[in-house]
Parts: sequence; structure tokens; C-alpha cells
Amino acid sequence: MNDPTPNEITIALDEGIPLKIITNAVSDIQAEYPNISLEFLSASSLDIIDMLNSDKPLTGIIFSELNISGYLDFDCIGSVKFDLYVAGTHPLASQVCKNSDELRLHRQLLIRSRNTQTSSFQLKISPDIWYADNYYVLLQLAIQGHGWCLLPNHVAIEAEQDRQLVKLPIEFENMGWLANVDILQHQRHSNLEVFKKLRKLLHGVL
Repeated sequence: MNDPTPNEITIALDEGIPLKIITNAVSDIQAEYPNISLEFLSASSLDIIDMLNSDKPLTGIIFSELNISGYLDFDCIGSVKFDLYVAGTHPLASQVCKNSDELRLHRQLLIRSRNTQTSSFQLKISPDIWYADNYYVLLQLAIQGHGWCLLPNHVAIEAEQDRQLVKLPIEFENMGWLANVDILQHQRHSNLEVFKKLRKLLHGVL
């Protein structure tokens, strides 16, 4: 069967997902397909979904969203742990939140796409919100005391160890959770052998 392997493929990764998950996969793809040029992009999950609506041979690695277009094939490859964080100097760091109303009194830092869509698992709680399109910007804003935010644990761990950030003390419920990570490919490319290989290599890496 004819398999028109592209000369270049793109891997787009949400910055909140550990980059190291694709390291071994990339090495194996390079060994099996030495003539393919690889391009790497980083963007919010929602922006990556928009990118997939194109003729470009692209694989997206994103946090699961509720609304995925029917022309996209996807597989879950694992999950990433999130918690709420705030600067050690922030007023919320010195008190235990007893209900979500206390969070509403302080600025929330939130992820959204470049076309102003917010993720299905990033809830708007505060009326005062600052937005960014990647978690590392949220991290720096939180460190500087500009608000509280939901961050992947691996993004926040160094700042937490340095006591620049603390996990938000919460009494009313556990606001942290595991966010599923999906690999997405457009159906026009997903049956190509190189794309099947990439899905197989990434399955269960988290």
C-alpha cells in the first residue's frame, strides 16, 4: 500500500506537559525515519486543536478537552497532577480557605488560548482574572504575588522547593486533580505509518 510519508512532521506540545515524554519517541522516530525533518512547537492545548485543522502533518499533545472535533483521532497517553498555588507572601498563603468564596476575593491567574477560549477544566472562580497562554507565564505571575492559579506539579516544584510558592491551604475540598493527556492527529494523517508509530511510542509514557 502506498504510504506517502511526509518530508517534515510537526509535534505541538502544551507547555504544561513534561517535554521529556517525547525524548525517547523522537529518537526512535529519527532512527526509523532518518529523512524526516521534525519541527517542535509549544502552545496552549486549545491553540493546538486549532492548528490541527490544517493540511500540515501535525501531532498534538494536549490536556484533554471536552469538545474535540470529529475529524481528529485521539488517544489518552497518561495524566499530569495539578494543584492550586500561591506565592508564599500572598495573603491566601497564611490562611486556610474554608470555601470558594475566599478564592473569589483574590485575583485568579488563568490559561486561555490566543483566541480567548478557556480550557474546559480551568474553572473561572474569581471576578478578577489575568490570562496567559502558557503555564510558565502563570508561574512567574504567581511567584510575583499577582494571584493564585492552577499549575501542573512539575512546573511548580522548583518554586515550591525554594518556598517562592506554596500549595494553597484549602479545607473545603481537594482542588487538585489529574488532568488526562491526549495525543491528537487529523484523520487525513493518522493512518500514516509514521503517525501510528508516534502514537504507539507515546502511549502510557505519563
